[in-house]
Amino acid sequence: REVRELFAGGFGVHHAGMLRGDRNMTEKLFAAGLVKVIFCTATLAWGVNLPAHSVLIKGTQIYDAKQGKFVELSILDVMQIFGRAGRPQFDTSGEGMILTTHDKLAHYMQLMHSALPIESTLQASLTDHLNAEVVLGSVRNLNEAIAWLSYTYLYVRMLKNPTHYGVAFHEIQSDPMLRVRCRELIEGSIKELARAKMLRYNFDTHNMNTTETGIVASHFYIKYASLEVYNQNVHPAMSETDIFDVVAKSAEFENIVVRDEERGELLKLLSDFTQVKIKLQDMGGGEGILIDERTKVNILLQAYISRAQVEGFALVADMNHITQSAGRIFRALFELVLKKGHVTLSERLLNLCKVVDRRLWMCQHELRQMGHGVPPEWLYRLEQKEANLDRIMDMNPAELGALIRQSTAGNTILKAAKQFPYIAMDAQIQPVTRTVLRVTLKLTPDFVWSERLHGSVEPWWVWVEDNENDTIYHTEYFLLHQKDARVEHTLQFTVPIFEPVQSQYVIRLSSDRWLHADYFHTLNFDDLVLPDKSFAHTQLLKLCPLAKSALQDPAFESIYTFTHFNAIQTQIFHTVYHTDDNVLLGAPTGSGKTNCCELAMLRLFRTRPQAKVIYVAPMKALVRERMKDWKRRVEQGLGKRVVELTGDTTPDMRAVKDAHVIVTTPEKWDGVSRNWQSRSYVTQVGLVIID
Repeated sequence: REVRELFAGGFGVHHAGMLRGDRNMTEKLFAAGLVKVIFCTATLAWGVNLPAHSVLIKGTQIYDAKQGKFVELSILDVMQIFGRAGRPQFDTSGEGMILTTHDKLAHYMQLMHSALPIESTLQASLTDHLNAEVVLGSVRNLNEAIAWLSYTYLYVRMLKNPTHYGVAFHEIQSDPMLRVRCRELIEGSIKELARAKMLRYNFDTHNMNTTETGIVASHFYIKYASLEVYNQNVHPAMSETDIFDVVAKSAEFENIVVRDEERGELLKLLSDFTQVKIKLQDMGGGEGILIDERTKVNILLQAYISRAQVEGFALVADMNHITQSAGRIFRALFELVLKKGHVTLSERLLNLCKVVDRRLWMCQHELRQMGHGVPPEWLYRLEQKEANLDRIMDMNPAELGALIRQSTAGNTILKAAKQFPYIAMDAQIQPVTRTVLRVTLKLTPDFVWSERLHGSVEPWWVWVEDNENDTIYHTEYFLLHQKDARVEHTLQFTVPIFEPVQSQYVIRLSSDRWLHADYFHTLNFDDLVLPDKSFAHTQLLKLCPLAKSALQDPAFESIYTFTHFNAIQTQIFHTVYHTDDNVLLGAPTGSGKTNCCELAMLRLFRTRPQAKVIYVAPMKALVRERMKDWKRRVEQGLGKRVVELTGDTTPDMRAVKDAHVIVTTPEKWDGVSRNWQSRSYVTQVGLVIID
């Protein structure tokens, strides 16, 4: 209506708060010349490419929600907005006018007529960017972190304009390339990340390893300062009040300020639209409730969920700023707690994630999530009658119509109820050992898929919980695709069990999007029969050390510098040197497992000289280490050809065919052995060692 009234006078408005259809219509009318004057915010300058003859900027102060105050319009914004005037393709000339206060006149004149360098702001968020690089794996130690910093625009500007970044004159003289300064910046960031438990740093080797906390922070763009707050305040017994309080303390909202003129509206929002109790302080002296920054964030967040209409311009901007970050903060908290395995708090946080996403409270009816499918007055009557989804599914259309005194409503409500996501569960358990239980879970979707409501995929969380100990033993993220909406799905996983065996575990299936879509299946252990107890380890016998002369071959004996095998090698000697039995050997580091592998190789050299040995090492570095050792001892000492087969080196096929020992990695050998029929050297393998 307002757009229509303004159009009659040749005027138009354009801002982010308008409906998409109204914005598109205004843009088309202005481009066609039917609207002569358009009043807009910076959205038109940055997001929409509409040329004009004259551009007028009225006032240069804009409200920045991140800083919580009015700031001057940057010269980049000014130039971008002025760029709309007099576009070469559309006009021969253009005019740009700027109205500002007299004290800012010289400032904008200077900016318009002289080029100022663009400085880097990376230093303010260097810690969070370093965490992202560590999580990606591109930075693994201190030297790599310093090298990474030297590639940034921050480093380029530090060399050009060091004083802007707090570099003293004597630092520039003693270290012109600012390597020491870069090291100090990186070390400071590492200490902050380590304090927030986002990485593990070895002060001896200077190696960095990320943690689950660091991964979550990187994925959800959470500041390290917020993680410090969460580490101090998050505990398994948190209530919803505590959770909202912790979220309000996040560093993402540190620039939110409270203004005197907002107090009245905030108190009204507090009394009318908050569902979760807020920790309030009294100002004393009979002045009423203290509204501080944390309380303001809490009130605005709950008002957003309650769909309250906020009047104050600054409050609207603050609410938008808060709600842009709140969803990912709740998601980050949920994943942090889920990884720690706290049942009650994980459930509470997942529900709050959906509450923020849906803008609905848990006390509201399930069918409110159906959009405009069910009229609000019908939903209100269902809430008054306490008719939940289970009760609705047990009723027929006539009974539903009578319940809410609307005879035509029954079919519509029942149709919406059948579209609510529901998955039936059935599970079978099988003990693998006395401490490991295999669970086979069958999931059968039983709801009507609607592309409007469900899209192309519905995500679900599956976890196995022990309610007695408030512990989660297994979590899984399950995606239900539209094409598989009528198909039974099978998940298989293992969970630990402990003695004495508890009576039950519970499998929880929770929708990642839909409130109240939580389903349970009990794993009853009353009739569970565990395998007999058996010792996992072979007992180490007290044997006399076996002399290397037991090899009965001078050439074999010459590759060893010691005179006797150790206790483990002595006990396993007969099995690996005199039989072809398969062997699984697990022993501590430095106990001589590689020598045991060599004994098996020597048996193959003695009994089947033409057969090949495949030695599989997990990493290329270990392959190179083994090659260096065996080139000297096996190739030179025994005359057996040793060849490396990794992605870094590709020997010719003749060398591989003539080799007695092939040292490789799992990925390379997997690719080679797939075509074993056409590769004769694969069929000649007599021994495989997986180290």
